[in-house]
Amino acid sequence: MVRRPDLFRQADADLNWLVTTPPLALLGDPLPPWITSLAEITPSYRRLHAAQNGATMLPLGRYAELLLGDALDAHPGIAECLTNRVVRDGRQTVGEFDFLIRPKGCRDFHLLEFAVKFYLGLPARAGVHAPAPRWLGLNPRDSLEQKLERMARHQLLLPDHPASREQLQQRGVRIVARSGWIAGILFYPTLADDAMPTPPPAVHAGHQRGWWAKASSWVPQQEVTINHLSHRHQWLAGACIEDETSVDKIRTYAAEKPRMLRCRPIAAHTENGASERAVLVPDHWPGTA
Repeated sequence: MVRRPDLFRQADADLNWLVTTPPLALLGDPLPPWITSLAEITPSYRRLHAAQNGATMLPLGRYAELLLGDALDAHPGIAECLTNRVVRDGRQTVGEFDFLIRPKGCRDFHLLEFAVKFYLGLPARAGVHAPAPRWLGLNPRDSLEQKLERMARHQLLLPDHPASREQLQQRGVRIVARSGWIAGILFYPTLADDAMPTPPPAVHAGHQRGWWAKASSWVPQQEVTINHLSHRHQWLAGACIEDETSVDKIRTYAAEKPRMLRCRPIAAHTENGASERAVLVPDHWPGTA
């Protein structure tokens, strides 16, 4: 067995997590069946290494797209994979195709729009029926509701724009299927069941779940060891890192420097060996949401 270089291990783990973890949501046409086989691919990560050259840290979404792009390039059943193709109407940017994929033996392409997201659910409010977003990102300006809307009404409809049709025709690309794939985790508040937020109907029933709590007031039900997931690339497979802390340290920091505390993804390990994904947030999060 050929040993993979150390620098590939995290990328391999993250790719496997993306492909094997139940999605947050699937929109449009079903994902092509060969998506699940990407977990068996051993890419060279040519795209990823080229993008990382000189970059301090890639955005999480860009990192995940590069993982998928490298796996698709290496897949024996894929003849062509076009990525991040920008559509312009004159000087105006209309949008961008994430992946245009042509399987071997086919002339036509499958459009795959992709995103990886982590959202925290706000507690349900009794008697409040306003359609305000209730699932927010660590940056509360991002919401699951808005992402679902954009993918369904803009990204998957982009091939219908006149500028898109013209450019696709010039390149000889005919799209016969369109899929929207949102990967990630929904984090539920540590509250009573009657206050639990309900995900939008489009969310996959088997989506991966975690929990979130205010760092200053969280009281674990049993002894836990906490690892910070400091780098965004560790948010996918949840790499084990040497950044251990304690509940008391987090509470002290939250009390002494509340405005400096940021939303922090963690891995919480219990005495019985279980590991949970979680987010600890400052008291002022999410602001006015």
